[in-house]
Amino acid sequence: MIRINLLDYREELERIAVQKKTVTSLVVISGFILLIVVMWILKQSEIITVQEEAVAVQEQVNALEPQVRVIRKMKVRKRRADQIVEGIEKLRKEQASPSELLEDLSEKIPKDLWLDAIRQVDKVFLKKKNIQIVFEDGSKEIIMVEGTALKESVILEYSQNLQRIEYFKSVIMYKIEKTFLLGNSVWKFTILCHKKAGPNDKPEKKKKK
Repeated sequence: MIRINLLDYREELERIAVQKKTVTSLVVISGFILLIVVMWILKQSEIITVQEEAVAVQEQVNALEPQVRVIRKMKVRKRRADQIVEGIEKLRKEQASPSELLEDLSEKIPKDLWLDAIRQVDKVFLKKKNIQIVFEDGSKEIIMVEGTALKESVILEYSQNLQRIEYFKSVIMYKIEKTFLLGNSVWKFTILCHKKAGPNDKPEKKKKK
């Protein structure tokens, strides 16, 4: 007659069950680790792609740098043009014949020099700006010409050209200073042109001492 030890049989079944749970747990953990590895690889691939796109964009930006410089220069010229137009409009409103003045100022411009602003001012304006210039006899109108030149010599040439305009009583070079524009050295200048007295200009009364 064969005898079977049921206790040993139960223990064997329990060991088998524990082994199955262990294997199942290992499979789940391995799958989870594999999933993490796959996600890490995908993220690394995305990072590499983004880096490559960033390099490509930077190359495009570098290629566009010359055009950007041109646009900047155009903006600077536009600002100068706007200032000149503003000066022209002001002269048109405040002066009887601005066209003749503007034509003469523009006609006398030498090469390598351009105007930044044309203003009609008076002695009150000069006093507020602490500009110590004495104008005697002539009109109350003073034309302030501001500009930029590549060489100092052309500024002196332009000043001499303005002195030949018949309705200017005196032309004074008020300020010349060296500065930089887009990395290049240039000369900024301010010229004051005092107009001759007109028929409607009354002579100033001298203050009694």
